[in-house]
Amino acid sequence: MTIRRALTTKTVEAIKPDPNQRLELPDPALSGLYLVVQPSGAKSWALRYRYAGKPKKLTLGRWPVMGLADARAAASEAIEAVDHGTDPSAAKKATKAARLETQLSERDKIKTLVEKFGARHLSTLKSGETVKRELNRHVVAIWGERDIQTITKRDVIDLLDGIADSGRVVTANRVRAYLNKFLSWCVERDIIVTPKHPRGRGYCQFRGESNLPFGA
Repeated sequence: MTIRRALTTKTVEAIKPDPNQRLELPDPALSGLYLVVQPSGAKSWALRYRYAGKPKKLTLGRWPVMGLADARAAASEAIEAVDHGTDPSAAKKATKAARLETQLSERDKIKTLVEKFGARHLSTLKSGETVKRELNRHVVAIWGERDIQTITKRDVIDLLDGIADSGRVVTANRVRAYLNKFLSWCVERDIIVTPKHPRGRGYCQFRGESNLPFGA
């Protein structure tokens, strides 16, 4: 299919798929911009360009989430990046990788997991609000930015010692119980994994041992 006039929203809407092949329809208004139509009828925008002498393709977005005007704007921005010596496709991959790395680094932080524990488990309990409040006050406040995989038995003991040494032994006992529930939940969801205990059972067990400080 050949399009001689600039694409419009109506023409994009009216284009029918070819059940036997993918279509790439150029937008005469902007060199390199294509409307890609899959045999299924799904439509998306792509930019074809050259960088360092090699042909490149950059997927811009799906129609109709990305409309014609937005597609042209995104394509123009990418072309400008090429003109300034940047490969927009490589930049997009780098941004995606950085975003994924950030998500992964946040995923196992204590503050993130306590929030999920509250939403998925504590929200079903009458005492849920109390438990979450105590975890936020005594655990997240100290360990919030730490990765749960770095928490050791000594860390737990130091945390409970700190609470008890301030004259709050009863509170230390409660925090110990709440912390055990939280860590057990993490084990059940395979969040905590150790080499000796692939499913994490031993990791949490030492936190529940009766010889921990303030154990009942």
